[in-house]
Amino acid sequence: MKQLSVFSRFVAVWKPSFLKSFLKEKGVAGVWKFWFFWTVALALIATIFLSFAMKSAVEEVIVEMTEKAPEFEITLQDGVLSTKNIPEPLIYEDGEEVFILDTSGAFSAAELLKGYDKGVAITDQEALSKKNQFRSDLIPFSEIEGGFSLSKEDVLHFMNTQPIVLFLSVFAFCFLVFVASFFSLLSALWWAFLVWLVGDVMLKIKGFTFSRAYLLVLQLYIPVMIIDNIVGMMIPFASTLLFTLFAGMNFWDIKNNK
Repeated sequence: MKQLSVFSRFVAVWKPSFLKSFLKEKGVAGVWKFWFFWTVALALIATIFLSFAMKSAVEEVIVEMTEKAPEFEITLQDGVLSTKNIPEPLIYEDGEEVFILDTSGAFSAAELLKGYDKGVAITDQEALSKKNQFRSDLIPFSEIEGGFSLSKEDVLHFMNTQPIVLFLSVFAFCFLVFVASFFSLLSALWWAFLVWLVGDVMLKIKGFTFSRAYLLVLQLYIPVMIIDNIVGMMIPFASTLLFTLFAGMNFWDIKNNK
């Protein structure tokens, strides 16, 4: 049987008879094209919706910073970091992590992070990023050539003139494609094993190998992801229920229409 196109396969995958037609196909290129195209397409759609939220968030940050943030300045010169109009020590805790800024010179970065498992500490001489009790990265400012100065005006100018939302959207898109691809390819192994047990061991479907079960799972993931993104917040374990429904319909059809 001739392989279905990306869009023809998208229409067919919603039907209970999809497994029957899929088993008649020769080759697997069409399956991978379908999976990749719709994984990228769904990531793009999600990114578009996210971009509106990010645009609103960036605009809100600009307004809040313009109206409420005091004038400040951070300067690195000759290997020494100094601040102006920033209350210190500045300590911000988020769960198990902490951010500390103290340029008074009274403590080292390691001393500031004593008692914390993870966090970042910045002094007048260095910056320390602590991953855990055994791993940390130290950046002495004396090793940084030249210097810089950063003020409230610089930050606002950057946020108003640079396409921040575009940068964030591109990052979000790449991240979503990677995460969706990685987890779908990995989780499909487990589902393929279960589907193969039902199709080959229990129903004795001819030609239903594990590789065929794996490719079937990847294709069924597409309608499952579409519906799950719509109703997933309202129904617990929606993706599991949806996948079971789609796989069950295909097995029911092939069993009753041999």
